[in-house]
Amino acid sequence: MTRDYLATEVLTATPQRLHLILIEAALRSANRSRQHFDDTDRGIATESLIRAQLFVTEMLSHLSARDNAQLALQIAAVYRFIHRSLVDAGARHDIEKLNGAIRVLEIERETWRQAAQQAAQRAPAVTLENDSLSSTGHSFVA
Repeated sequence: MTRDYLATEVLTATPQRLHLILIEAALRSANRSRQHFDDTDRGIATESLIRAQLFVTEMLSHLSARDNAQLALQIAAVYRFIHRSLVDAGARHDIEKLNGAIRVLEIERETWRQAAQQAAQRAPAVTLENDSLSSTGHSFVA
């Protein structure tokens, strides 16, 4: 994805799609960590684990109990589990903890993919002027 495409996607996305973008970024980082988990130099694995943890923390920070407090608490518990598993994977060099976090993130990705599709079907089309992206100064890199 180019930066312009990603910026357009973020600026025009529904909240569900934005959440899905975060989940996908966390999953990419976790999978990259798994790829390098047994390397002699664990730098890439560690850096990728930290990035995955940051994305999960970001997901937690955007949960809102405004509409359904019970559901928000349940989702928060899932994200805390994922975060804790990622931390334990790094601290204990435990590939099973990492694999468990990835499995849950994959389930979350599918759930939020469906939610984003449903939201997109209900939402009116959004168009942006060419200048609107460059004038916002926003950037998002996953």
